[in-house]
Amino acid sequence: MTINNDEHKSSEKLRKLAIEKASMTALPQKALSANETVDLLHELRVRQIELEMQNEELKLSQRELELSKQKYFKLYDIAPVGYFSINGSGFVVEANLKACELFGLGRTYLKGQLFSSFIFKDDIDIYYLSVKNLSKTGDSQACELRFIRRNGTILWVLLDISSTQDAGGVISYLIAVSDITERKKFESELAQIRENYEIFFNSINDLLFVLDQNGNILHINNAVSAQLGYLEEELVGKSVLVVHPPERREEAGRIVSEMLAGTAEFCPVPIITKSGRQIPVETRVTPGFWDGKSVIFGVSKDMSEIKKSEEKFSKAFHINSSACGFSDLATGQYIEVNEAFCSLLGFEINEVIGKNAVELGILLPSTLKDLDLKIGNSEKIVNLETELKAKNGDIRHVLLSADNVYIQERKCRFTVVDDITEQERANEKLRKSEERYRIISNQLGERVKELSCLYAVSAIIELPDIPLDEILQKIADSIPTGYQYPDSTCSRITIDGKEYKTDNFKKTNWKQSSNIMEGKIKIGSVDVFYLNEKHFLNEEQDLLRAITQRLGLTVKNKKAEGELIGSNRRQELVNTAGLVGIWNLDLVNNKLSWNDQMFAIYGITRDQFSSVYEAWVSVLHPEDTERGEKEIQMAISGEQEFDTEFRVIWPDGTIHHIKASAQVVRDAAGKPLEMIGTNYDITYQKNSE
Repeated sequence: MTINNDEHKSSEKLRKLAIEKASMTALPQKALSANETVDLLHELRVRQIELEMQNEELKLSQRELELSKQKYFKLYDIAPVGYFSINGSGFVVEANLKACELFGLGRTYLKGQLFSSFIFKDDIDIYYLSVKNLSKTGDSQACELRFIRRNGTILWVLLDISSTQDAGGVISYLIAVSDITERKKFESELAQIRENYEIFFNSINDLLFVLDQNGNILHINNAVSAQLGYLEEELVGKSVLVVHPPERREEAGRIVSEMLAGTAEFCPVPIITKSGRQIPVETRVTPGFWDGKSVIFGVSKDMSEIKKSEEKFSKAFHINSSACGFSDLATGQYIEVNEAFCSLLGFEINEVIGKNAVELGILLPSTLKDLDLKIGNSEKIVNLETELKAKNGDIRHVLLSADNVYIQERKCRFTVVDDITEQERANEKLRKSEERYRIISNQLGERVKELSCLYAVSAIIELPDIPLDEILQKIADSIPTGYQYPDSTCSRITIDGKEYKTDNFKKTNWKQSSNIMEGKIKIGSVDVFYLNEKHFLNEEQDLLRAITQRLGLTVKNKKAEGELIGSNRRQELVNTAGLVGIWNLDLVNNKLSWNDQMFAIYGITRDQFSSVYEAWVSVLHPEDTERGEKEIQMAISGEQEFDTEFRVIWPDGTIHHIKASAQVVRDAAGKPLEMIGTNYDITYQKNSE
């Protein structure tokens, strides 16, 4: 519709101009003939038709031009790149939609704005330099700079600047603007990654080389410069073989080829520093890419410290007093053992290497069971007490520890064995000795209870001004304290038809009895019962017999009390007759120890006692000395128990009869250490007999 209206207006304008021009032209004065008129009309008609055809062509061209203009405008406006038309003064004349979008501004606002006002201040010089170069060369210019958007954010763009000049010589600029913010962000991240990579690359202590396909050095890390003393520019472009000793470069090159072919794992050829010092290394190579090119990466690990550690470990391994061995974890076959291993189990090293413990026959079924129970889900064993079988069949008691280790790429089992055979034997002796000591201690404890009971009986008897009935009841109550199971023991004393019983007295099937005699006449009895099934000891029968003897004397003494008022000395003897003495003889240091009762029994004071074995021998009756010493020695040698009677002579010359018993205490090896025993005075019993 717009095109038709324009055509109509154009026709009217042309007709008006034609009329004006025709009025200015004079018509011919001569009249035309009919034929001439007809010819003229025909010519006019043809001319009219020709003009009409030309007009139609012009209209068609005008339409196509208008459509092309609209199409160009649409392409310009919706292009994915921002376009600005800038006049010679730098102001925006036109901007497409993408340009408006990039700046976040409307087209109306952009028009008439100074283009450079949108540029980040630090980048304005870049823009003006590009415009200057364009004016100077006439060639399009491209530059990267930052725009500030309406919301204050920074926009990285690529400007492509070109210029045009109209017929009047007026210059204008067409600027294409491409958003490169994401590209810049990616480039920044890529640069950071590269920087991080370089930092990481140079932080590695191993020597890193980047080589081209010919083995020439392209790049090295800082460790190469630090350890070898070369600057990077001294090595780049040179063959990597220059860092190996000259005499071994051919070998190094061959091994590198083998590694690339997959037939070798590493190269052991050392690296040489700029000063000529050789560094033991393990070098490994692998193909890769560097800056888009196929390269070879080389990594050389300094083995100096590892070599030192290996030497130290090897020395510790071989001089270790414990049996040590390395075995392959998968097969159990021994890789290496030390001398202590061979010494413990009786093998030569060449008999062990390449075989496992089962093949050598050193593992007993019980050991295999111990290992299964100990390991479970754990790889580590610590101080497993078990047994191993030596080559000659001897069984060795050992403490076994083991754990998994890696020797380079190989997973192995490291085992340490400590021989505790002799220790076990000593422990067994110690256990037996401790058991004997426990038995002796228990027996001694029982003897002490028995002697304490006798002492209590004697103490009751010696209480002044107490009737016989009360004495007998107190003694009946005291008797159970001398037995193994006091709480399960009851007693009864019967004299002249009268009974004196404990509160818990009860007759049972478990009974022990002894008669009370006055001379050869029975005057009563003492009965002891266990309330539940128990077994009496022979020593308990001896205790009961001693109590009845004392009771017989007591009854006799009480009956004759009026007749026995005599000398104070005799009364003193009576008072001390029941005292129990306890002694200890240190066989190692020959030291004899007595309690207070012993001094009373022997009639001496502590000041008169020299605390040695000979002090005791010196007071024995001459007729009993040899026998007494012999019985002591037989007890020490273990030939018989020490349970005897002997006589001693007091300083005042009086003779006293002593009942003695003792136990010998020995160490784990059976060596006698000490004797612990008791003495009590039985002079009254002997005199009564």
